[in-house]
Amino acid sequence: MSKLEKFQPLLILAAVLTGLACAPNETLRSLGAYTILPALQVMLFFLFFSLPLGDMKKAFRSLKVTGSALIINFIITPVVAYILGLLFLTDSTLFRIGLMLLLVTPCTDWYLVFTGLSRGNVPLALSLLPWNLILQLLLLPVYLGVFFGEAIGIDVLDIFQSIVRVLVIPFAGAIVLRAALTRRFGIEYVKARFFQPASLFQIVFLCIAIAAMFASRGIAMLEQTDIMLRLLLPLFIFFLITFFIAVTLSRVVSLPQQERTTLIFTTLARNSPLALAIAASAFPHRPHIATVLVIGALLELPILGMLSGIIARFNKKL
Repeated sequence: MSKLEKFQPLLILAAVLTGLACAPNETLRSLGAYTILPALQVMLFFLFFSLPLGDMKKAFRSLKVTGSALIINFIITPVVAYILGLLFLTDSTLFRIGLMLLLVTPCTDWYLVFTGLSRGNVPLALSLLPWNLILQLLLLPVYLGVFFGEAIGIDVLDIFQSIVRVLVIPFAGAIVLRAALTRRFGIEYVKARFFQPASLFQIVFLCIAIAAMFASRGIAMLEQTDIMLRLLLPLFIFFLITFFIAVTLSRVVSLPQQERTTLIFTTLARNSPLALAIAASAFPHRPHIATVLVIGALLELPILGMLSGIIARFNKKL
């Protein structure tokens, strides 16, 4: 893990503070509004550039882990997210949508780091990545339509079109560039020379997008300063419930400790950058949804870091 990746929570916090400092300036506020979506698209470009699509078949070499992960991420988690929203954010449909976006989008990058730190099966975790990404993109409009469609007039087709707009351009560009570089230099050279820089640029442009978002909408966001405290309990309960389900299911299907660790982190870690890009495109005039996603990322990473340390010490004793 690079130094930049280690300090990602602090960088996100710095981006938030920078954006808030710029918010009172009308020129910077306008500039921020035009910067959000392009910055997120560039961030997604670098994510897709290093996406291991060729590993999708490998996931089914361990059907127990793959099946368990897909059941938790795409069947159990949406229901848990909706119930937590009703219990703790019942007065704000927008905050509940933000919580849903955060929790139903499995992570596509950081969970690999935490899996490795905890002595889990990283190659297996990597093979799950494309499935997590593709299924969340296909199912997210369905979740929003089913749980919130009538509440604020969400149209599943509109959400799907927004996802296509924000993802197709960076995805197509990343795949074309990687194919050209692979043809010229070979895939191993591309992985060795370009994947790590791509990972770093993801963080850079994510921070730019967050700073731009808080610059353009910071004044409205400051009216809801209590949201961080309000998110603490539902997020803590989500991690607790998901951890318990992952451990229980791994015992039911008799997973070895390494694979159990992989299952834990692929079901706990969330994909807040991707959810943020979707929120910016699908809900451009509802900044409170994006606020939940940014704050969720700030709260999530320290929790996962502490958990990985605990699990690593446990695995070391085995």
